[in-house]
Amino acid sequence: MKKILYSLLLVVFLFGLVACAPVTQAPPATEEPAAPPATEAPVVTEEPVAATEAPEKPAPENPELILATTTSTRDSGLLDVLLPIFEEQTGYVVKMIAVGTGEALKMGEEGNADVLMVHAPASEVTFMENGFGKQRELMMHNDFVLVGPKDDPAGIKTAASAVEAFTKIAEAKAPFASRADDSGTHKMELKLWEKAAITPDAAWYLETGQGMADTLKIASEKFAYTLTDRATYLFQQDKLDLDILYEGDPVFLNIYHVITVNPDKWPLVNAEGAQAFLDFCISPETQAIIKDYGTDKFGQPLFVPDYGKNENNLLGEKPALKIGGNVETEVSLSYDDVAAMTMTTVNAKHPKKDEARDYTGVLLSELLALAKPGADAAKLTFVANDGFTSEVAMADVLACADCLVELGDEQSLNAVMPGMESKAWAKYVVEIVIE
Repeated sequence: MKKILYSLLLVVFLFGLVACAPVTQAPPATEEPAAPPATEAPVVTEEPVAATEAPEKPAPENPELILATTTSTRDSGLLDVLLPIFEEQTGYVVKMIAVGTGEALKMGEEGNADVLMVHAPASEVTFMENGFGKQRELMMHNDFVLVGPKDDPAGIKTAASAVEAFTKIAEAKAPFASRADDSGTHKMELKLWEKAAITPDAAWYLETGQGMADTLKIASEKFAYTLTDRATYLFQQDKLDLDILYEGDPVFLNIYHVITVNPDKWPLVNAEGAQAFLDFCISPETQAIIKDYGTDKFGQPLFVPDYGKNENNLLGEKPALKIGGNVETEVSLSYDDVAAMTMTTVNAKHPKKDEARDYTGVLLSELLALAKPGADAAKLTFVANDGFTSEVAMADVLACADCLVELGDEQSLNAVMPGMESKAWAKYVVEIVIE
């Protein structure tokens, strides 16, 4: 009996061992094998591919850039579009200070800005001549317009010129809001009062001391006339009770330049950042943005891109050439005068160009013969219409048989100096000074 009981217990024990053992048998053929956990499988497409990644641009050594600009570029919304693109592309962070052109130029003169965007060409040329600017480039233009109350109490709609429109405002003693801030707009306004031989009367003349957007607001509230750039007016017009009442006079052309502050004057300015911003403003990509800006909202662009154009042509003027200094006779020639002289073609290679090309113009020796430089003349200086100067030793000039003043594109006059370094060449020459 004990043997039987022992045998039964042994069978039960062995059966338990078998039941607890791991299953090693394959699953039935009809079952799908279980998928491994997702974390265990490599996902090739999620791995970074270093070879296709664009290399990161090194961060600027000095990323902070101070831009002093006229208020119109801010109040028109243009810089709201351009600055984020520039910052993303370059890594610079722009501190924009929107003031009148006069104040912007003053900031440049004092080394308190790195780069300027302004619209008072005559003042800009003086700025460059005094050595405060390193490089100045034509960027864009729009135009000025006279705006005022819809009922036009001074009747300027019928004016034959901008000067007559200003005269009518003064005669009617109609309120006029002036920026009075030495801005480019203010300079244009003062120029027109002067041409009209009028000194505005404080009884009707309101000096706001504000930027363009604020001055427009004040003019709207006071039922006053004011001079404004078209871009700022169009951008702000939904907030204003003002109409464009006079436009189209050639004198209303409003030209913008970008200028880098001269690090030779102010070593602490961010010269690299300023150059990067200037290059950005005149790049084909940025010029294309400017060309289209405002079209979708206003049905017309607010600015016209101008890099590469001749400023004299924008002004409707042909370049004139003066020759003076240490000469027997000072000479003043119109473009047509130069064009009527004997033309010579020379094949020359600019030091910064890959290939030579033909240049056609008047030999420099023939132009100098008209003025008769002094026997002790030691230096010749070309002066461009933007204030740029190029100096050449008189001995080198006299030894150069192929040097000429080219009649270039857009009726420009350009100094072509074969065999000399690039700084001897000059575009848009308006004066030759002998010393």
